[in-house]
This record gives sequence, structure tokens and C-alpha cells, in this order.
Amino acid sequence: MVSATQEYKLKFITTEPIYFPGQKAEQKIWDAVRSAFNDRENCLCFWTYPIFIKDKQLCYEPDILIVDQEFGVIVIEVKNIKINQITHIKGYDWFTKNFYKSPINAYKQAESQLQHLVNYCNKHSLLEGKVRARALVALPSITEKEWIGQEFNKQISCPPILFQEHLSKTNLVQRIIQNAGQVQPGRPLTDKEWNLSKSVKKIQCI
Repeated sequence: MVSATQEYKLKFITTEPIYFPGQKAEQKIWDAVRSAFNDRENCLCFWTYPIFIKDKQLCYEPDILIVDQEFGVIVIEVKNIKINQITHIKGYDWFTKNFYKSPINAYKQAESQLQHLVNYCNKHSLLEGKVRARALVALPSITEKEWIGQEFNKQISCPPILFQEHLSKTNLVQRIIQNAGQVQPGRPLTDKEWNLSKSVKKIQCI
């Protein structure tokens, strides 16, 4: 018999080293996701999940990966950036100052990582076109008020975002599902399809 503690560890899997840049920011998102998705029965969550593309010799690592029978695959890209570090936005590119990189392209990064996972699922005839896929960005150091204050919300390319205050809300699951950008529509999976889709946590080379 699997204990509640063992079941929790099997459901929420941490694959990231103990210390790394931006850890505290990702930890905030990870804690919020674990709390929000804890009551969902057929769901697996990862912090982080390495995806190796063998033919291109590339490795992608979604910050937070959620695999759910009803909601499909969700990738959350976390950026530990403050509002005064974003100078301006042009399309998908966020230009920054006093940050490790400029520009950053948070949503496209999440979308690209998600697309590789979707492509892998679609290789299986039983799953082809059926797995729902969504992507969004999490900014744990920025409030929605700060974002709106800079009028970044008026950008036509403004991506779906989880802001600082959203993390403590009881409706976090609904916010993620309703607001995340859809990469593939799909539908809820049958039990047979779900059991196959769970193999995504075992296969790291695509």
C-alpha cells in the first residue's frame, strides 16, 4: 500500500539540483503548483523536466511541467525579473537592464519546450492530436498592478502571465487553465490514453 507521503512524492517530482540561479523564484511557483494541484487524482508535476533532442543535440528544460488527464500538458516558464528591469517590449522580446540576458523571450521559450513534448506525444497514434497543450509565463517578483502601470498589458503580443498575487489564490488551477496560451486544443484523455501519456515522464530523449 502506498502511503500519502509516498503518493505525494510520486506526484510531485523535483529533478532540479539543489542550488541554481533563480531557485527562490521557481520555488515559489513550484510550491503554489503543488498546493493547487494536490487534490487532482490523475496528475503529475515536475520541477524541472529535461528533454533531449538527439538529432539536434539540444536539451530543453521546462521550469514547471504539469501532465494532467483532463487538462493535458502545461509548461510554465519562470522569470525572476523585477518590473524596473524591463525597459521595453517589442513583440515577444522583453528588453532588460541589470538582468542576465537581453532580450528575453519567455513565452516563446515555454511554447518551444511544449511543442517538443506535443510532437513526442503525437508520434503515438493513440495520442495524436488529442493531448491538450498550454503554455504561460510566471513572474513571481512582479504584480499585475506593476505590469499594467507600465502599460505592458496593452501590447498585442502580451503573453498569458501568472503574477505575484495569483500564487496565493485558491483558484490557481482555473487561472492557469483559462489563461494559458493554447498550443494544441486536444481533449480530456481516456484512461488508456492517460496511461500512455504518462510515459512522457519516463522518456527524456526524443
